Amino acid sequence: MIVVTSAAIVAVSQQSEIGHLTSKNDALAAAKAHAIRQRNTARHELDAAQHALDALAVQKARDEAAARSIEAHRPPGATLFATHCAACRGIDGEGGIGPQLLRGAVAGRLTEADEVSVVTNGRGGMPAWGVGGLAPGDSSSPEQIQ
Repeated sequence: MIVVTSAAIVAVSQQSEIGHLTSKNDALAAAKAHAIRQRNTARHELDAAQHALDALAVQKARDEAAARSIEAHRPPGATLFATHCAACRGIDGEGGIGPQLLRGAVAGRLTEADEVSVVTNGRGGMPAWGVGGLAPGDSSSPEQIQ
């Protein structure tokens, strides 16, 4: 016959409770480790995102500086040409609806005064740009036309 004492029951009960607590502690430790890994991953992702934003800010500053440099070195009248002439003459003056201006194509046929007159007064299908046409709100000067 097996005699079970109350001390034996208490001992088994305590071992069971200790095993249960150990399992809970293991689960908590695993959850804590997982949370730490997630936090570290999130920090890494935030650092990478910040690095990318910093790189974009640097590139934007470089692009803006390059644009200012290009604008500063743009020949006088380039904006006016792009706005008013390029549709017919081509973006680089290569010709299109109107004759080629590139590489001095017109320079040999017209004097500078004649060129200013054509732009100011128009000729054939070309509109006259001399009365407020090139610079909004005021007459275009020969210097602007040149």
